[in-house]
Amino acid sequence: MKKLLPLFFLAGLTFSFSQVGIGTTTPDLSSVLEISSVNKGLLIPRISIANLNSAAPVITPVESLLIYNTNLSTGVGFHYWDGTKWSPLSSSTEWATSGTDIYNTNSGSIGLGTNSPTTLLHLEDNTAGTINALNDGFEDNTIAPFMTNGSGGAWNITSGAGEYNTGTYGVGSGSGITNGDSILDLNVAIPAGGSAYSFNYRVNSEANYDFLRFYIDGVLQTGASWSGNVNWNNYAGTLTAGAHTLSWRYEKDSSVNTGLDRAFIDDISITSTTTVQPILRIVDGTQGIGRVLTSDANGNASWQAISSIAPIAPIAPIDPTSKNINIITKIERLEKELKKQSEIITKLLAENKI
Repeated sequence: MKKLLPLFFLAGLTFSFSQVGIGTTTPDLSSVLEISSVNKGLLIPRISIANLNSAAPVITPVESLLIYNTNLSTGVGFHYWDGTKWSPLSSSTEWATSGTDIYNTNSGSIGLGTNSPTTLLHLEDNTAGTINALNDGFEDNTIAPFMTNGSGGAWNITSGAGEYNTGTYGVGSGSGITNGDSILDLNVAIPAGGSAYSFNYRVNSEANYDFLRFYIDGVLQTGASWSGNVNWNNYAGTLTAGAHTLSWRYEKDSSVNTGLDRAFIDDISITSTTTVQPILRIVDGTQGIGRVLTSDANGNASWQAISSIAPIAPIAPIDPTSKNINIITKIERLEKELKKQSEIITKLLAENKI
């Protein structure tokens, strides 16, 4: 029994280490493990990763696990598991900098939008994009580019509670209208393919007598007539290609005033629906509509107006008195003479005269 007592005392001891040092007896206080050597390195496990998007052959790797990938096809070098894939630890050596310039250090081609470039610089994109023709929430505190008129007063910028949908500002119809209307107009040019549009509206008026109505080219749109107390809501539709006038009209009768007796508009958006997103944009300060990209003798390109490009010199008309024409004429005469002599010889042969 006395021999077992030391074991109980040992079992009650707890060992605690703040740092572990290998090759050093004084590991840094900020480290958990410090390895020190003057002629040896740390060897990280070397593994062939065939697919960087798959953990295999590592089983359930923890995030930040470090390995050295030996697979040439997926990239030799240090990789770590980021939770979903193996990411290279070191940056690529295929790009280098020289001053403020960056260049490709290998002899391959550069592909943007494609992983199989066929030329030195290959740009590819067939994704349909969108162009915001208009996106106005009136946050610039101005009504432009809209126009306002009508017998009931002009629309104006509003910022009171409930008078805007998002941000700080909206636009509201004229106030104090009696037997008249307040009109907000917008002229737009829609590109080929048409555009989608939308806007938010609110009405606070006498129900069934005073209305906010929305027109396109003078035609009242389906479901675009609102009256009474209507909280902020959205209306959307499409516009065909071409020029259009969009009109928001608050129409007031001559009798009862109810509530604010106004209409409010906010967040007007007109977005092209079918315009293809350009894959290349060159901006040098000379760009403009209808210009063409031209090159000088050294290959330096710039945008030029078609009118500034020197026209191709027309081919000069042929001078009938030139020596070339005389030679051609002589050849033609000689051919005729030879043909004539050939016909004579053929006739003489047929008559057995030669």
